[in-house]
Amino acid sequence: MAARAKAAGMSDEQVAYLCGISVTSLTRWKNKYPEFQRACTEGKAVAIQYLISKGLQAAGGYEVEETTVEFIIVDGKEVIKSRKVKTKHVACDKTLLMFFLMNMSPESFKDTREININEKHTYEFDVKESSKIQELCGELAKHVKIIDAEIVKPKQLMVGSSELS
Repeated sequence: MAARAKAAGMSDEQVAYLCGISVTSLTRWKNKYPEFQRACTEGKAVAIQYLISKGLQAAGGYEVEETTVEFIIVDGKEVIKSRKVKTKHVACDKTLLMFFLMNMSPESFKDTREININEKHTYEFDVKESSKIQELCGELAKHVKIIDAEIVKPKQLMVGSSELS
């Protein structure tokens, strides 16, 4: 009974309640009877595998058949007038898909991105067309601080200046 309860996804507290005992007694039984512990563990594994299976199905999307039956009354009895079967596509659950990917392959799917702010980068702007564009780029660079004055080279925007060198 405990294995079936665990397979149904019940917690130790719920299994203890179902058996009419305390959680402490359930824990003692698990420690005293290895086969009882094994049955509870295997039951829980069944529940976990079921949830993983359903979760993967939902994460990837799936097809489901929907049946609609229409009845009529003939001589006082219900008789099927028509039966329609439609196949519907259930779209993937994007959040669940992200959860599975990030947890099953964390090296490939990360929720964070590392940025080294000590690295120096050179940003080139092609702003030869107009002096007004050059001015706007100079002002933009000052406000967002994306250019370090030490790495500015010819044909690049000068920090603190609205001119190109």
